[in-house]
Amino acid sequence: GEWGFEGLIMTDWNGGSSTPWKSMHAGNDLIMPGGKGRAMNILQAVRTVMPEFDERGQVIMVQEVPFAPVFAASWNSFTVDPEGPDTVMAPLGEGHTAEMKDGEILVDGEKVYMQANDMKTFFNDPASFVPKICPANEEVAFILDDGRAIGYKGHLDKKPRLCLGDVQRCAVHNLRIILKCMGL
Repeated sequence: GEWGFEGLIMTDWNGGSSTPWKSMHAGNDLIMPGGKGRAMNILQAVRTVMPEFDERGQVIMVQEVPFAPVFAASWNSFTVDPEGPDTVMAPLGEGHTAEMKDGEILVDGEKVYMQANDMKTFFNDPASFVPKICPANEEVAFILDDGRAIGYKGHLDKKPRLCLGDVQRCAVHNLRIILKCMGL
């Protein structure tokens, strides 16, 4: 408004390295998600999103792009940290059992991983690329309920960051642009 600009400011799909709340507060009117990771980033700006686990207590790994075995771990609003004050629990499905062996969490004899390798690592050496990295260990994970669940230590971000005033400003501006485009 300071310069009299009457257009719409929006990100490119998958564009922008900022977080939604910073971007909107700075004057962005429309954030284009560009994939599940970006959409989740927008959702986390307004509410706490719990981590997602499969039946083995493995954090869900979502493939980021269809052409490469590059994944993102669905920790969502949770950050794994051995010093963290919060704990999240991953219950195991029927017939699965967790155990601690050599300091690492195993479920049905297989390692449980906490992270995935990134796109840069894949393109640097695709022949020896390993999609999942960082096995869950006793520093950040523990067994619960006689092997029926895995607990993870860390920080759960419970604070919404998107200001209501920024959302209202963007909504009003977007509606004004739409009405103008319709000739109303």
